[in-house]
Amino acid sequence: MKGPQRQALVALVATLAIQVFTSFAATAPAVLAPALAPDLGITPKWIGVFVSLVYAGAMLGSLGCAGFIARFGAIRVSQASVLLCAIGLAFVALLPGSAAPLLAGAAFLMGVGYGPITPASSEVLIRTTPKDRMGLTFSIKQTGVPAGAALAGAILPGVVGAIALVLVLYMAAILPINVTGLTLIGLAFALFVFDVFAPSHGVLTVGGIMAFLIGSLMLFDRDDPLFRLSLAYIIPATIITALFFAFVVGKGIRAQYLPIKAGKEMMLGKTVAAFTPIDAAGGKVFVEGEYWNAVSDTPVEQGKPVEISAVLGLTLKVRPKT
Repeated sequence: MKGPQRQALVALVATLAIQVFTSFAATAPAVLAPALAPDLGITPKWIGVFVSLVYAGAMLGSLGCAGFIARFGAIRVSQASVLLCAIGLAFVALLPGSAAPLLAGAAFLMGVGYGPITPASSEVLIRTTPKDRMGLTFSIKQTGVPAGAALAGAILPGVVGAIALVLVLYMAAILPINVTGLTLIGLAFALFVFDVFAPSHGVLTVGGIMAFLIGSLMLFDRDDPLFRLSLAYIIPATIITALFFAFVVGKGIRAQYLPIKAGKEMMLGKTVAAFTPIDAAGGKVFVEGEYWNAVSDTPVEQGKPVEISAVLGLTLKVRPKT
């Protein structure tokens, strides 16, 4: 993949991730209203007021963003927008319902951050996308709006939000490109492992694939032709890594938590018939197709049912089954 093509792809992925994150931030309170209202100590009708304030702020942000984009650039405006949405979400998560004015301010703040995202991301894509792919690129980017709303109540928004956060740190020049790539690849490995333990139905694995693919694209500086990594290596590596974690590592870890199906633990509590009379001196039982020596503190007659209470080497300790 040539430098301009990779630049266009990174710009599309970054703007799409930011679009999903900000859409999620704007719509999550409405989607999660049944769970949020009791926790905040408010009635559900106030969630509607909250959403209205979000979009009121979005209208203001959209109307006023043109001058900021011209003065500070589309990337800086995108960074500021994501930061405002993140601060608003943090206020919603931390403030009690009694702090209604602050919650209203948080809603308006998220709206102000949400409004400029589409104009700013469009400005970025116009500068990086070839003219013959402009329509498709903008269509893909804009799918982030319904995706963020549709996934607001699922696990994937958190995954996308984590990826978007790393990309924002890169766009803010806080992380260099290779460190960003390594961070995303590390996040991918973490998501692959978490999916083994969490009932996410593969959502975390999908997020891991996204993070691994984007991280691989950003692992090397695209401006240096000597260190560019071709998609011919990145895509197979992504597929092989995902399959390895899903079918090898995942199955191996899950196997450690399966119930015991063989060994002495399976005999404990089992009821069998005494093959010979059993007392403290000894006796025999027939278990799992084998004859075992057995002892019992209470004498047991031949043929009577006994329960295995312990395994002492090659001898079973039993007691009469009542």
